[in-house]
Amino acid sequence: MRLKKAKLSDYIVSLILFLTAFSSLYLTIDDIGVTWDEVSLCDDASRLYVEWFSRAIKDIKNGSLDFASEEVIDRYFNATLERGNVSWHPPFARMLSGITWKLFKDKIGEFRAFRLSPILIFSLEVSLLYLFVRSCAGYGAGIFASLSLLLMPRVFGDAHLFALDTPIAFMCFLTAYSFFKGSDKKGWAIITGIVWGLALNTKVHAFFMPIPLFLWAIWHSHAERGNEKIYINNLIGMLVLSPLVYIVSWPWLWHDTINHIFGFSVGMGDVVVKPFNHPVYYMGRVYSRYTPTCHPPWHYPWVMILITTPPLTLLFIFAGIWKSLKQGLGVKGQGKLISNSQFLIPNFGNWKFGAPTKVGRGNSPLAPLFIFCAATFLILFSLPFTPKYAGVRLLSPVFPFLAGMAGVGFDYISKNYIKKRVFVFLIGGLSLLSSLISLIKIHPFELSYYNIFIGGLKGAEASGFDITYWGDPLNRDVINFIKGRLLENSGFAQIPRFGYNGGPFKKQIIFYTDIGWLPERFTQNQSHLWVYSPPPLSTLWDEYYYNTPYDYYVLYNRKSDFDEQSWLYFKKIKPIYSLTVQEIPLLNIYITPEGIKNQAKSRYHYNGLTGYYNSNQNQQSIIHDLIPCFSDTSTIFDKKQPRFINSLSIQWKGFIKILEDGEYNFAIYTDGEGSISIDDEIIVNHTGIKEDKFGYGEIFLKKGYHFIEIKYTKRGGMAYLYPLWKKTAEDKYQIIPPEVLFPEEKEQRPDFRQDIQDKTG
Repeated sequence: MRLKKAKLSDYIVSLILFLTAFSSLYLTIDDIGVTWDEVSLCDDASRLYVEWFSRAIKDIKNGSLDFASEEVIDRYFNATLERGNVSWHPPFARMLSGITWKLFKDKIGEFRAFRLSPILIFSLEVSLLYLFVRSCAGYGAGIFASLSLLLMPRVFGDAHLFALDTPIAFMCFLTAYSFFKGSDKKGWAIITGIVWGLALNTKVHAFFMPIPLFLWAIWHSHAERGNEKIYINNLIGMLVLSPLVYIVSWPWLWHDTINHIFGFSVGMGDVVVKPFNHPVYYMGRVYSRYTPTCHPPWHYPWVMILITTPPLTLLFIFAGIWKSLKQGLGVKGQGKLISNSQFLIPNFGNWKFGAPTKVGRGNSPLAPLFIFCAATFLILFSLPFTPKYAGVRLLSPVFPFLAGMAGVGFDYISKNYIKKRVFVFLIGGLSLLSSLISLIKIHPFELSYYNIFIGGLKGAEASGFDITYWGDPLNRDVINFIKGRLLENSGFAQIPRFGYNGGPFKKQIIFYTDIGWLPERFTQNQSHLWVYSPPPLSTLWDEYYYNTPYDYYVLYNRKSDFDEQSWLYFKKIKPIYSLTVQEIPLLNIYITPEGIKNQAKSRYHYNGLTGYYNSNQNQQSIIHDLIPCFSDTSTIFDKKQPRFINSLSIQWKGFIKILEDGEYNFAIYTDGEGSISIDDEIIVNHTGIKEDKFGYGEIFLKKGYHFIEIKYTKRGGMAYLYPLWKKTAEDKYQIIPPEVLFPEEKEQRPDFRQDIQDKTG
């Protein structure tokens, strides 16, 4: 292989790219909300690993080896097979974050210190990609490849996060880089063995790296007339050094090594094969452990790459692939036919702006290496038993190789189709500018980015894709809303309670409390303040099922997690807060029936309708000042009654105050039979058909007070009722608010009489 030796100018450019990546990531480090994996990883693991290192240093200084004992290692790494508590992700990446946490937590804060490690890793990846592509092509191709990687919105977003995706992408790329260099130099073959061992200790993806590397080595060896030196040194390094590095860098493997390695491998394989509890909404269909097919179809990774990579970057990637295929198929290039033995061996001459390519001169196998590596992971995630979820996050090792191919494509186009240097700068600049604009427009919600091939975020929503999946929309803006309106100005007598769909929302809130974004009183009594959302396919009556009613419902637009209640709120109910990007909500907050009642106790003491309740024991009771909506047994039913009631009927009567003339829509959402009458005219008559739980009607009402009657009957099973209304011109309903409702005995209400006098003069 003919590689260009790095010059001082190359290292200067590489350093500039590193600083560009680092500064752009660090300046936006707080913008992206803490994700569900971060609040799970930011617990004790990284801290414990660093504490173990500190203890090891102290023990060594004191001449002791206690740090290496099985008891001590188990205490810090917390992963013994006997307790069945193995972590299915090795610790290397968390060790790195633990180190940055230890070194910088007092200077930049704990949250930033944890995120600093992946930011540094990704910045190094960007600069190294330049050196890799530059070694076979030129400045232009290397810079274009590096900036293409940096400006991929999903990659840029992931690079902020204290997770394993950016580290494993870098370790796979570094393994390929050192393997490529080790094909010529024995010293780099030794580095390959060390790097791959650390990659194995990062995430399971690394176990598959030998497949593309040795396929490429055998292929290129054939092209070089059987030069087995291309792979033999690397093979020795990976067979001898990598297992040793893998064991040494994971102290848990120091004891009972064979059983631990075997147990981890079998356990990891079992986890992969079994249905994952990671639902996916893909092309309008939910795939989860509750559906016949738990994993999305084979084309999921290919489609997701196509619709989440900047479009012009994709065009350059395809140009690079086309160049390789064109040469491999024996197409004439510059008057010389390339032999089939050089299939996928692209031409990289000394890269100069506008210089013509001479096929057959300076050939380098860089492009096929990128293709083999990217294709291996795409094919791997196309297999029917491989987990596929969370957008393209699990495909993170693919992106540096795709960005490298974009550099190859840029090199090919600039040499063969562009004659003037200024146009080379123009076409590359326009492509990168397009990616930059897309990044700025979607920031700080890069994990929700979709390109124009699917119609952007709006097109992805319409086509049935998950819009968000990791909890990152819960950022500072949402926290400020919760802190302000929902805590300080809500009108609740006590701190309101929250329900939510999917993910460790409770841990997110506790995390924001720990770093000072929320007051401590917000989580003082967590057992009464928080409740997890019901599992999929549960009934809407989750407050009854869990006996933990809540006042606000936080809904992430992750339709793979939607249950019946989520769909009701998302489709029909107007949120009190919506975090919207490109006209698509990523997160909504709704007030629940329980919240309306609790708020009414503080704000509207006299408001509500008179309710008449008949149970299956044929006993009637009158409930005064009742807000006519419920999904909570504490309001209607005795706690001692069985969970599934046989039958009931409720009738609410009173008056509704209309503030202005207009057309109004009333609706009922229920699993039983119900109706709404205004001034003795039936507006909504719901028949109780299970497939159609939503009944609605329209009426013109004049300003003033109107008699309203709501009836509800349920014969067996769970029971719930949502009476809704809206102006006809509005898109979404809201639960009829208590401030417009008055009980049947209005003549006994002095405040009502005063209100009438104010209206009539």
